Amino acid sequence: MISDLLLNFRHLEGLQLRNLAAVNIIVGPNNVGKTTLFRGLQAFALTRSNPPGSADGASLNLDSAIPPDQAFVLRSAHFPDHIRHYRSEFHGKSALPRWVGDDGKIYEQVEDAARGLGGVDNGFLRFVDATELGPMIPINLSQAKRVASRISGLHRHWLSRSYHLWHRRKSHYVEMLGSHHERLDSEAEHLVARLDHVLTGLDGGRLRTDIDRFMNAVVPHIGEIGINRTRGANGTEISVAFHDGNAVRSLNELGGGVEQVLALALVLLAEPDEGAVFIEEPESHLHESAQRRLIQQIKDHRGKRQVFIATHSPIFVNEFPGANVYRLTRDPTTKKTTAHPCLSKPHQREILDELGVLPSSLTQTNCVLWVEGPTEVRLVTHWLGLVAPELLVNQHYTFAQTGGSNILSLAADIAPGHLEDWLQDIRRICRHNYFICDRDAGIGQDPAKDPVRNIAALVGEDHWITHGYEIEWYLPDDAVTHLWGAAAAEHVRPARTSADLPFYNHLKASKIRGTATADERKTAHAERVIKKLIPAETWFAGPTGQDLQAQLVKLVAFIRRANQLDAPAATACATCERPFP
Repeated sequence: MISDLLLNFRHLEGLQLRNLAAVNIIVGPNNVGKTTLFRGLQAFALTRSNPPGSADGASLNLDSAIPPDQAFVLRSAHFPDHIRHYRSEFHGKSALPRWVGDDGKIYEQVEDAARGLGGVDNGFLRFVDATELGPMIPINLSQAKRVASRISGLHRHWLSRSYHLWHRRKSHYVEMLGSHHERLDSEAEHLVARLDHVLTGLDGGRLRTDIDRFMNAVVPHIGEIGINRTRGANGTEISVAFHDGNAVRSLNELGGGVEQVLALALVLLAEPDEGAVFIEEPESHLHESAQRRLIQQIKDHRGKRQVFIATHSPIFVNEFPGANVYRLTRDPTTKKTTAHPCLSKPHQREILDELGVLPSSLTQTNCVLWVEGPTEVRLVTHWLGLVAPELLVNQHYTFAQTGGSNILSLAADIAPGHLEDWLQDIRRICRHNYFICDRDAGIGQDPAKDPVRNIAALVGEDHWITHGYEIEWYLPDDAVTHLWGAAAAEHVRPARTSADLPFYNHLKASKIRGTATADERKTAHAERVIKKLIPAETWFAGPTGQDLQAQLVKLVAFIRRANQLDAPAATACATCERPFP
């Protein structure tokens, strides 16, 4: 895997990408250099058969992120221990050996037999920055050259085994049987022939199954892949088709999105798991939900490959877990292109402005859970983590706090003449909203406040009213014991059958030390309970726990729908394995 690169290619003079990750997203306006960046890397991968022209002034510097157990460490009597890792710079067909010290300084190899070190096998390392040039360090030159050649070869092998997939394709949908191609080219020109060669190989049966799964995950119900063979004037012709159980559709009938996904599936599943995959605009011809499913497939099948994606899609920018995002900009005066790392969420949100995505055209969150305050935020996040750990706060859902009775000012899809026109239409904020409200009354009683009693008229069926007076009544005896002792749990237990008072009022009546002012630190107590790591089966025990579990199941289904996720395959809690009701 490459950790850093410095590219001089065409108009990309000194373009640097630092701290590269396993997956790297490149964004920026049209004509800024995203395609040129990929073309430059591709040019160096093909230097033997198609060397870049000298007019480009082409050069490439690659720094490897070498695992510690594979580090190339050069040691000799004339070589200091702090000079270790090799850095390769490609200039056309040549390579300049450079070495990086533990202090981050870069040294270059200098051949100088006149220094009297005993022959041509000796040389020096000198610090690259001439302004700080200190005494040159003697080295064993032949040893340095062997290590440099080995690592330079690894870099070139990495580049040569990489794949470049452009969104501009010129596939031949019909080819002749027997056409052999060792690899898929960047424009998927011989996708059919390469696929036929792979599927008829020794491992073809397994690969066919894997490709079917990949394709149906991204494009549901597309069917099983097959190779059609028909007799033509010059021999047997082959083409790709999908059979969905009812009809057979050829690849050229299914659109560019399917063709693009198939090319990527072929590379990730059937080609050697090494090098990198450079993908240009994978969102082309793909629905947004298909883009999300494609992200998951890339994540699942990337293997050891490093992935570079040039895109204009906010889906790839916002929703590819663990990816580094780099924004390319071009100075209108100097015409110089610069890469800016956007590794934090605030920086990535800034990219949306550059992509031309308005808040009104892209919901900032897919789902809003409306709660009364921070205590509910802590507890609900924890409970969702017990039953559906794959759903992440601030990614699949976020919270908004109503402050209790403020719910009265909210409504969904206001109908003129039916509700007050001063109500705030929450679906202008987010179209997927879920309300979690305190009952403010005992178990089985109608909610005490009008807004909660009429919640269905305000926001529809997407709501949760607590089983007892308030959300704290879901705290089990183990939580009460952890916070205030066994005597407090004993005092609270009889009241659980009605739960018709505020939890902290009832607790205060016990006159146990620490309970008199406990209601002033509700959020802190919730944090302590979460850290206690109480088992899910304890949370979900008894009538109140069963209501909690049922409400969470309903809430999880809502969040998954809001995020356009498939229904969960599991029918039991992820933590305690208790079956869902």
